[in-house]
Amino acid sequence: MSSKIFSNQKTQKKICLTNLESPINIACMRIYKIALTLCAFLTFATPWVSAALFVDDTSTTDKGHFEVEYWVQYYKDAQYNYEDDYKSRTRETKLYLYILYGLDDNWDIGMTVPYGYVNYDRETKQNGFMDIEIESKYRLFEETELLPSFAFYIDYITDSGNEDKSLGSGDQDVWLNGIFSKTLTESLWLDLNLGYYFAGGKASDDAFIYSIGLTRGFMEKIYLYAELYGEVEFERNFNDNICLAALSAGYELNSLIFIKTGAAVGISDGANDLMISGRISFSF
Repeated sequence: MSSKIFSNQKTQKKICLTNLESPINIACMRIYKIALTLCAFLTFATPWVSAALFVDDTSTTDKGHFEVEYWVQYYKDAQYNYEDDYKSRTRETKLYLYILYGLDDNWDIGMTVPYGYVNYDRETKQNGFMDIEIESKYRLFEETELLPSFAFYIDYITDSGNEDKSLGSGDQDVWLNGIFSKTLTESLWLDLNLGYYFAGGKASDDAFIYSIGLTRGFMEKIYLYAELYGEVEFERNFNDNICLAALSAGYELNSLIFIKTGAAVGISDGANDLMISGRISFSF
């Protein structure tokens, strides 16, 4: 399972926001973040069967086996509303329970149960279960010498979360994702995701989702990941949409347990300034 940001965007509508810093500082910061992303892509590169923070791969849970994952994410964001001369601060912590079962050698099905703590401007604090998700991934094509493997992923997001508490979108949404994975060398993989998010509320909230990631492994136990993730609502410009870069690391404790942690920074104003994630997976 890869992380998804769009659920944040649907439950927390943003209004014409801009940064407090000068235009020169803003431009320099964006150049720095983009350069950081490019350096990460050039420096960290190789694969593992586990997906990174945002980018998914075509691997599926083994037939007849379970995978259980516990996952925590922390979001921090500060935006300035120039209309009201006010800087808002948002902090969110989300806990996930993710369960997968392998139906076949190339097909699995799963469910995600999230619980969120939301803090807006240090005044509005809410917590509770968020929208439960039911998802499935089916690998259609195996990798060949020239072509990548391909899998189709569908995620049905229920409306079980409380919209009034900013714990859900209030609508039933669907995310369709096409996943490509390719072994570039014996120790180098590339993953590309191209998908579309269908918002249940209105078509203007639909979004094109893209992500690309590289992974590097060391000593068959340690793995480093570099990713670029984005969402495009076509009525918005680039700065209002979500675009971020992420770096993460994973450690294979044994054949049953895998631990992963990482962080992401927003490139565009529409993205959270900072996201920190940690997870532990059990396979049996």
